Amino acid sequence: MKLDLGSLKSVRDFAKQFLETKDQLHVLINNAAATGLENKISKDGIQQELQINHYGPFLLTILLIG
Repeated sequence: MKLDLGSLKSVRDFAKQFLETKDQLHVLINNAAATGLENKISKDGIQQELQINHYGPFLLTILLIG
């Protein structure tokens, strides 16, 4: 399965596919550490580095718990 933390659609698609195909998740380690990226805005309207390091992993966690 493919996951791009720089795309909230990718995060949603990954979580949906994971929940449909896997029975359980034993461990989730959110350890994104993108630094030194250009100051760009993602397709979701969020600063790229902030989305990859914070919003993407947070959304993934919430979707997998829910």
